[in-house]
Amino acid sequence: MEQISKGLQLQKNNNGFWVIFCHYTADPDKDPEVNGKEWYEEARRGMREEQWQQEYEINFYARLGKRVFPEFEREIHVRDVLFRDSAPLYLGWDFGWHHPAVIFAQIDDQDRLLVLDEIIGESINLYEFIEKAVYPKLNSYGIEIRNKKINHHIISCCDPQGVQRTDAAESSSVEILRSYGFLNVQYSKRSIQYGLDILRKLLLIRPDGTPAFYISPKCTNLIEGFVGGYHYPENNAEIPEKDGFYEHLFDALRYLIVRKFKPIEVKKQIKPYYVVNRNSPTGY
Repeated sequence: MEQISKGLQLQKNNNGFWVIFCHYTADPDKDPEVNGKEWYEEARRGMREEQWQQEYEINFYARLGKRVFPEFEREIHVRDVLFRDSAPLYLGWDFGWHHPAVIFAQIDDQDRLLVLDEIIGESINLYEFIEKAVYPKLNSYGIEIRNKKINHHIISCCDPQGVQRTDAAESSSVEILRSYGFLNVQYSKRSIQYGLDILRKLLLIRPDGTPAFYISPKCTNLIEGFVGGYHYPENNAEIPEKDGFYEHLFDALRYLIVRKFKPIEVKKQIKPYYVVNRNSPTGY
């Protein structure tokens, strides 16, 4: 999805048709950050959150269930982010045959997580996934792979289960990664809730007026997940829905986040915050 201007986005659908999404913030008189505070408060009065999301926030996923990340807002968190050749590249991996996923991200000099891109496969083994999808994406950043040697500082973060071999496999997922040049592989045994809580804190607005999380508009599946595709089932408000698709992207993102960020509580500060984990083996 391409951002034309504030409140206006352009997307080409799979059938070849172009669609323009017009959000109320395209009109300064309805944008609560400009002249529309009164309009916004009046329009929201008496409306259920689900109804507001469907009718005003262009959220086609509102009926599915409660969003895992209600803190996420397209207008705040989606923006063009650029790959920096001088900075480490972090890859979050979620393994599996049906929908393996990789998240590409960097951390800027203000400790913000910048999600650059996403890949999600379908019915593909890890060997083919790396060769046909991950390597080409790295090449698009100018990262060269020669004889499975990579000329860039890449840190891979994954599920701890990736170190285990199955009866049907000669190598574990982590062993396969290392054989393809992803030598720095990290993982942490943390609960799902732990990772979700850190991501929620990254989405909050910091004292400097910016969030600690930006995502590229190229990450269409992750963005769909943020606005409701990744949601809680009706009968369980603790663990997100095992939907077989969005869960893999968010698991990959979560594995990355729990390696590079940790929550802390700061006295005299209203909202919980986070810090970048600079005690990892990489020194970053």
